[in-house]
Amino acid sequence: PMQVLEAKSKDLTVCREELAGTLARYPQGTRGMIVTTSSFTSGAAKEAETHNIRLMDGEEFAGRISDESRSEE
Repeated sequence: PMQVLEAKSKDLTVCREELAGTLARYPQGTRGMIVTTSSFTSGAAKEAETHNIRLMDGEEFAGRISDESRSEE
């Protein structure tokens, strides 16, 4: 499936709303993703789920970067 990633440094609520609007212009089933270096509230997680948006928090992000660094060695 197609994925849309939007990277911005601003209020998460605004970012989530903008990404949900962007996803509405893509074929059904297209997923979005928001990555943060901190964490998400349970409310943000519920809202993201209703718009087919995947959330990646700082812990997962750091782990993925670390995994990628190890695979390049």
